[in-house]
This record gives sequence, structure tokens and C-alpha cells, in this order.
Amino acid sequence: FMLPDSIQKATKYIYHALENDKNSYGFFVKSRIHQLQKEYDKSIAYLDSAYIFSRNINDRATITSNFSKLCESIKDYERANKYNKQLILLKDSIYKQRQQNNIRGIMAQNEFEFREFLFRQKITYFIFITSILICICIGIYIFFKFRSNKIKAKVLENQLLINHL
Repeated sequence: FMLPDSIQKATKYIYHALENDKNSYGFFVKSRIHQLQKEYDKSIAYLDSAYIFSRNINDRATITSNFSKLCESIKDYERANKYNKQLILLKDSIYKQRQQNNIRGIMAQNEFEFREFLFRQKITYFIFITSILICICIGIYIFFKFRSNKIKAKVLENQLLINHL
């Protein structure tokens, strides 16, 4: 626990540091200081400001949770219940947002895998067609080589016959 003068000094430093910087974290810290000092009205006012300046849903959930706890500590149960309901809605939104992000990630992964599959399939077709063309070329080469050898053999045979006669 902090001693009262250390709380005053910390408050003074924080107020000075956050004088021109309006952000949810600064207001949240100021709220916590006033809560420790049992200045609940000021604490609630700073939590309101923190909520207004909060930029993302996770910060809003944290601030709403603190609103609820603060209201419970001052025995304002009706207000605490209101903040708990709001917190449930925020957490549902966070959950839905995470689910949507997960679904987008899975869809992106599936799209990547599908494109990779198509690329591999194209490469396989290319290799297959190239192999067929090479086989056809080799076949044509062998055919013409055989034919040329056959023609040469006939020419030699004819020359031998002519020379023997």
C-alpha cells in the first residue's frame, strides 16, 4: 500500500505527465488513484473519460469491468448490474470479432493452399506435356534414324550387287 503523501506525489506526477496527453490509459490511471483515495465521484468521472477516449473494444471491456467493480464497492448494485450487462455485450463482441478473425485466417489459409494446389497442378501438367513432347521427338528421331539407316543399307546392298556383277 502507498502512504497518503506518496499517493499525493504520484497523483501530482501523473497529472503533470498526462496534462496535455488525453488518452484512455491516463484517465484510467487517474481513476484508480481517486479510487484508492476513496474519491469515487472523481474516479467515475475519469473512467467515463477513459471510456470515451478508448480506441479498442478490449480497453472498453477493461474500463467497463472497473466501472462495475467500483459501483459494487460503493454498493450501487443497480449501476454495477448495468455495467456487468454492458461488459457481457462487449465480451460477446470481442468473442465474435475473434471468431471472425479466425474464420478470415482459415479462409486465407485455404485460399493460399488452393492456389498452391493449382500451381502444383499446372507444373504437373507442364511436366507431363513436356515429357510427351520429348517422347514424340525421340520417337521421330529414332524413326528417321532407322529409316535413314535402312535407306543406307539398301544403297550399300545395291552398290555391292552392282560391284559383283
